[in-house]
Amino acid sequence: MEGNALGIPRTPRWWVRRIGPRWLEAIFSGRKPWELRRTDAGRFRPGDWLVLTEWIADFGYTGQWVVVRIRDVVEADDVPGGLEAGYALLIVSRPLACGWLGGDRAALPDDETRHQYLEAAQAGLG
Repeated sequence: MEGNALGIPRTPRWWVRRIGPRWLEAIFSGRKPWELRRTDAGRFRPGDWLVLTEWIADFGYTGQWVVVRIRDVVEADDVPGGLEAGYALLIVSRPLACGWLGGDRAALPDDETRHQYLEAAQAGLG
């Protein structure tokens, strides 16, 4: 686990992000061991948890989710001319937990929905 300047271990961060059905299935099956993400909400780090929640544009959240661990991060500075600034390529583990939240997620505000997915993912790992 990575530490800060004083050598104190950093607590892994939990990220909850939307993903389309095609890409969720590819992550779930292991055919896609990576994820390209914008870095506008913060910096992804190896060891962080990523909860991917299925999202369909004309519908909303479907209830499907999967948890992966970020194994490595490639940022734009690491590959000059290879990645657009503001994006990171996340190398992820195979799914460590998955599930489905019943009910109508499409009608819930994003923050509340993300919180419910996060709770379900943490319970799925425990």
